[in-house]
Amino acid sequence: MNIFYVSKFQPAIPAQAAKKKLSVNKVYDSASVVKGKTKKKYQVRIQIGKMTYKATANKKGNYSVKIPKQAAGKTLTVKAYFKKGKKWKAYTKKKVDVLAKTISIKRFYKSSKYIKGYVRPKYKVKVVMNGKTHSKRASSKKGYFSVKMKKAAGKAAATIKVYNAKGKFIKSYKRKAYDASPRPKYYQDGKPYTGKMPGRSDPIDLDAFNKKVNSARKFEDHSIYSRFDITDSYSIVYYGNGVGEIGYTNYYLDKSNNEEKMWFCAKHGVTLYYKVYKSENLKNTPTPGPSYNTGIIIEKGEPATLIPERKDPKKNTASLPIKIVGYKNGKPVMASYYCMKLNAGR
Repeated sequence: MNIFYVSKFQPAIPAQAAKKKLSVNKVYDSASVVKGKTKKKYQVRIQIGKMTYKATANKKGNYSVKIPKQAAGKTLTVKAYFKKGKKWKAYTKKKVDVLAKTISIKRFYKSSKYIKGYVRPKYKVKVVMNGKTHSKRASSKKGYFSVKMKKAAGKAAATIKVYNAKGKFIKSYKRKAYDASPRPKYYQDGKPYTGKMPGRSDPIDLDAFNKKVNSARKFEDHSIYSRFDITDSYSIVYYGNGVGEIGYTNYYLDKSNNEEKMWFCAKHGVTLYYKVYKSENLKNTPTPGPSYNTGIIIEKGEPATLIPERKDPKKNTASLPIKIVGYKNGKPVMASYYCMKLNAGR
């Protein structure tokens, strides 16, 4: 007979298998901060698009990261880092859904048979339209709802009633179907723009722009905005203090930052000349270009990394006053003069 012995001692759980500490409070579409808890002095980062927003947890592990308001239904990834030597190392991450504080209703048209949107998770939505009532309970995770109607919306107004998870009435909202008839592609000064659009390779009047940007004392925005594509919008903006931009800046210039460094990249065959200044007032400062020795951001896809030298350690802020002028076929096609605010670093 074989005898087996079973140890009553369980093997120790490896340290790396222990549950990592990172909690995230609920995030609503009305919020401009993400709060939660992790280990003290750990850094928390949230990347949205090309931008990274971050904050360091206090002695109690509480953190608060400032972010732009996000649409309901979006998912954010919150990452925690610990410092090892001079570098930050990844610790753990957590995903959180952006919830609707009240209700977020997606645009619907006269031909639509669905009304969709977001409310609080598990809330109930009733839609009254064309004399009929239709209801749906929102999903338990993101609060998404999609109410199907028998008839298309037409010209009728929809009354949308919201009830909580227990069936208590919260509030009602009225919405009309969106008119999908053709609208102007471009707008300027809040009005439809029907004039001739400058070509992307058309030269700008750099002398006239410099004269105006150096004399402008208040904010003026005469840009020609495209409803469909930001890279198809023509900038004409003056901010004061020698700051402004002109041309298809979003088409030719790609820029991003991690709050401590800036990256600039030339696009679509443009050559970017730049100059960094010490003062935030850019009035009457030299204009970079082929006739002024400034350094070049090489054409097409080769980014330049710039670290601001102007820092305020007390406020932990830094500024990068810079002028960028883009040339194509030997002529200026865009200019961007501005002062980027960043963190001073640690």
